[in-house]
Amino acid sequence: MATLIQLRRGLDEQWRQVNPVLAEGEPGFTFDTGELRIGNGINPYTELEPVFTIGYIKQIVTEALGKIDIAYQNAVEMLNTMGSGYPRFCVNSASVDDNGEPDFLIYNNTQNLLVAKAPVIYTTASGITRDVSSDISLNLGLYSPGAYNVYINYDDNFNFELILLQNSIYKQKAKPQQASEGDIWVNTSVYPNSSYILNEQNEWIETEYVPIGDIVIEVQTPDADEPIEEQQPEL
Repeated sequence: MATLIQLRRGLDEQWRQVNPVLAEGEPGFTFDTGELRIGNGINPYTELEPVFTIGYIKQIVTEALGKIDIAYQNAVEMLNTMGSGYPRFCVNSASVDDNGEPDFLIYNNTQNLLVAKAPVIYTTASGITRDVSSDISLNLGLYSPGAYNVYINYDDNFNFELILLQNSIYKQKAKPQQASEGDIWVNTSVYPNSSYILNEQNEWIETEYVPIGDIVIEVQTPDADEPIEEQQPEL
């Protein structure tokens, strides 16, 4: 048979009325305050310091759970950068200027090209790290004036390409409800993360697009005060 063990117990008012001397090592529990006091065989109950209270236990448990939650969040962040060892959905390594600012994305004004200078290392949202060993260029003459996000992609033909999109990027667990065609969604509810682009049919299609910068395409018009040279016909 199981043995029932019960502590000496009572309400705070009852303890103070009787105020007994608890034997050495004898516990006494107070229901309404949650205090536990241990006797020493000398001092009466009211002179004994509480060993702990239920509230104290709750505080310990709460703090422990908080630390566990923080540890879990840190573990998730660490997992999101594991695998290749690089942060995801961004450029990991590229050339910089004297001030430490990225300068791998340049404009070739003679040919109207946007150029990503090699070498470039980047990692997709799903954790695939790619190493670009040759310059990538894009003809800006194909695009209308406006602000664009610049993406790098490894296409189905195993070639790197630059993509310009006037879009938004969503990093969240649920599918964006107000997204427009061309928007990017990084699904953070799964590990590894996955990224999608919204197509014309309003369907989320998995993609490897990674943002590497942004540009503004402007139409340059001649200055009104600048004289226009007349071309003389050749004789």
